[in-house]
Amino acid sequence: MCVKKHIELDTCQNVYGYVNMGMDYELDNDDIPQARNALVFLVVGLNGYWKLPIGYFLIDSLNGTERSNLLKTAIDLVKDTGAYLKSVTFDGTNVNTTMCTSLGANFNLDSNTAFFSSNHSKDEKVFCFYDPSHMIKLVRNAFGDKKTIVNGNGQKIRWDYIQKLYQKENCEGLRAATKLTNRHLHYYNEKMNVRLAAQVPSNSVCDALLYLNGSDPNFEGSLATAEFCLIFNNAFDILNSRKQLSNKPFNNSINENTFEKNIVIF
Repeated sequence: MCVKKHIELDTCQNVYGYVNMGMDYELDNDDIPQARNALVFLVVGLNGYWKLPIGYFLIDSLNGTERSNLLKTAIDLVKDTGAYLKSVTFDGTNVNTTMCTSLGANFNLDSNTAFFSSNHSKDEKVFCFYDPSHMIKLVRNAFGDKKTIVNGNGQKIRWDYIQKLYQKENCEGLRAATKLTNRHLHYYNEKMNVRLAAQVPSNSVCDALLYLNGSDPNFEGSLATAEFCLIFNNAFDILNSRKQLSNKPFNNSINENTFEKNIVIF
């Protein structure tokens, strides 16, 4: 996470704000840069509702290999407590991807090996996941910034249909069951808001576009955009699944019974 670059001296003459990797540095050394990020390791329970930060490093920048060394150390410390570490979740930056690939993970869709082996046992796999909340924001940002995306069938997915849908709802004075507001369209100052990002490629927007595609000439050709919204709505639900039973079709936890149904949407 980003932190504000700032040097501070407390009453005990301790200096804070420089890069700190948990080692003692001579602060009179002019080569030490100011920290602008914090790399945080947080352990989250799979069978309970708890979160526990186990360490943080004030950094300027670290490459993927350097991060992988810290990750391996964190995994070893967690294992020493007797806990079972099943997966690692992280933001979708290139450096975090390199962190996992340097440990042996492969994110190629054909390889099916998005995991690496634990230091304790080769048979003990640690699975790697991109954080769905961060990824849905990146999808929305790319969609809104580029305005037009071409899918695998050569069909155009257009941001213009999202704008037209919002305008039509305003003109009619009724909503087509969507939650679109001016904030959803002009998200530039709220890019970190997950709720705004997830409500654009949503099931309700998909249904509205499907209905208007056949009844309003302004929405002719919006089927690819509707399909795009539905795919990411369902994918986001799958990756946020936790309970065995849910009223949402793709929000049940992933198991042998739901795996085949879920993989069909891709």
